[in-house]
Amino acid sequence: MASGDGGCGLDELYRVSQVVLSVSRQLCVRDVLQVIVRSARSLAGARYAALGVPGPLGSFAEFIVDGISNGERRAIGPLPRQHGMLAVLLREARPLRLTDIRADPRFEGWPPAHPELSGFLGVPVRDGDTVLAIIFVANKAGPGPAEFTARDQELLALFAAHAAIALTNARLSERNRELSVLEERSPLARDLHDAVSQKLFSLRARARAAAVLAGRDAGRADDGAGFAPGAPGGLGFASMRGRAAAAGGTLTIRSAPGAGTTIKLAVPVQRQAGRPQRSGAAPAAGAGRG
Repeated sequence: MASGDGGCGLDELYRVSQVVLSVSRQLCVRDVLQVIVRSARSLAGARYAALGVPGPLGSFAEFIVDGISNGERRAIGPLPRQHGMLAVLLREARPLRLTDIRADPRFEGWPPAHPELSGFLGVPVRDGDTVLAIIFVANKAGPGPAEFTARDQELLALFAAHAAIALTNARLSERNRELSVLEERSPLARDLHDAVSQKLFSLRARARAAAVLAGRDAGRADDGAGFAPGAPGGLGFASMRGRAAAAGGTLTIRSAPGAGTTIKLAVPVQRQAGRPQRSGAAPAAGAGRG
């Protein structure tokens, strides 16, 4: 373990206060995690920082990094699992400060594209006995000592305690928003359900009535009341004539008051090559005027 002086001065406390306020302004959990990582790296004067939220089956639900590009992050590969020093931080739930992580017997290596880490400082983000996340920084940067000091550890541990509050608040805020959306959707869902149920009931009743009438009047499916020749046609007749003309056919309409209406459509039928074309007729019965 590296050694160093302890105790936080006013400057350090001011820095912690500023980053805590920055984190507390965030209401989205993902944003809170990103600000925590960036703030931890700044507080400790580190080149790299990361935060892992433990997930099921030895994995991480979230793993946020700062200090590397998106391309470098993709080259490293999938999210790490809970092993090596990350597992130690989760299991022991207390700060861990090392002069060189590679010299510790619990170190298990990293993928080929992973940056080389030496100095290491990790702290848990706890809510009581529950570890919400782990924060670690690596490779002390800038002027000053090349190793993380006891003061760095104290600052990061103090920050982690406040970060736990901010993370819990962000999760509660997201949950409240989800509940609000569900509460707003519930009346709409009930109204929609009632409207659909009523519509289905109406359709079912009409279908049953139609089936009864069809069975009762099976020998008769109504040719309409008919109309006098030359009476003005409606939109339906105009539409039928237009469709018949577009197909190269003819439309014939016969009707008389009280005698119903008969509509006949004749369209040319395409035959195979070498065979003559013939016209076919398709009778149709209509109800009333178009």
